[in-house]
Amino acid sequence: MTQESGDAHISTETDKEDSKESPIRSKKKPKKNFKNFTITGITLLCVVAIDQITKSWAIQALSNHSEHVLGPIYFQLAFNSGAAFSIGTGSTALVVVIAVLVIGAIGALALNSSYKLQSFCYGLILGGAFGNLADRAFRNEHGSVIDFIYTSFWPTFNVADSAVTTGVVILIISLVINRKDTSESG
Repeated sequence: MTQESGDAHISTETDKEDSKESPIRSKKKPKKNFKNFTITGITLLCVVAIDQITKSWAIQALSNHSEHVLGPIYFQLAFNSGAAFSIGTGSTALVVVIAVLVIGAIGALALNSSYKLQSFCYGLILGGAFGNLADRAFRNEHGSVIDFIYTSFWPTFNVADSAVTTGVVILIISLVINRKDTSESG
């Protein structure tokens, strides 16, 4: 029993539950998600900016020739109307619809992310998706994505593709490690 303003108050289980911060009323949980979503947003913006700058450079510098960079890596301008690895070439409308759905799903995951590394990965993936979607919408009348990094052992790609691939690989590794840590501690 506690004394508050002269009135007797008996502690109950409800009081104990109320004293814990509810996720709905908690100021920490949304702040944490906002901080993580900020990581996603900043990463997304950086990827889109770098991607679009490098594509603009590629259009200007590589229109008539390719440049050897290092070992098997060349810069060579290409236009891809399909999805990754030129899958679905000529199906631009379908590729755009799928991209928008994927962006929505990844965006929802990013809003609820509790881990900084995963938020960063969502930013890489979303930035790459937006970068390529911007090409389809604004750069080319045929809805193609600008690719310019060529290797003899991999399809031609761009910075956006690299960001998506890196984000997915790191995200999968982090999920596997987190799952392994959770199962070992439980």
